Amino acid sequence: AMALLVTGIREGFRTEADRTLAGIGGDHWAVASGTSGPFTGPAPMPASTAEHLAGAPGVRRASPIVILSQNVRIQGDFRGVHVIGHRLDDLGEPPIEGRRSAAAGEAVVDEKLGLRVGQSLHFAGHGLEIVGLVADRTYYGGTPTVYISWEDAQAFKGAPLITAVVMEGRPRTTPDGLKIMSQS
Repeated sequence: AMALLVTGIREGFRTEADRTLAGIGGDHWAVASGTSGPFTGPAPMPASTAEHLAGAPGVRRASPIVILSQNVRIQGDFRGVHVIGHRLDDLGEPPIEGRRSAAAGEAVVDEKLGLRVGQSLHFAGHGLEIVGLVADRTYYGGTPTVYISWEDAQAFKGAPLITAVVMEGRPRTTPDGLKIMSQS
């Protein structure tokens, strides 16, 4: 019975990760070698990594992302969220209600946060206007995801670094220092 429970939990996490990758338009991740993946202990790398991968044979598109975990105050309570910072004119999350972010200071959030388009979300000393909602974009057992601009995410981190590159296609050779991952 315990083995079935553990297998179910593992498959649930894998499904969430696959849904997250597909939702931002990619089919492969590039992360720093030595890390287990984009969500579990992401290691920073130079933002230029995405441009290098974009020119690699086999890659159709490559976009930098920053993945962070944050606590936000919602109606007086703190909630954990996952933040994915992405280029606004590139791979990103399509909303089910509202629209995609068009400028820094805007966010698309998972509806499980219980917030609506037009409300504000505050974390890391920054306020973000919610312009769109998505459904079922959670990971780590249902923790909601917030999609913001790459620039906002880098400001939160305080450095021009990224934690992963999301790609359409796969480089024919793996560049030194990177690990390429696909959907399960």
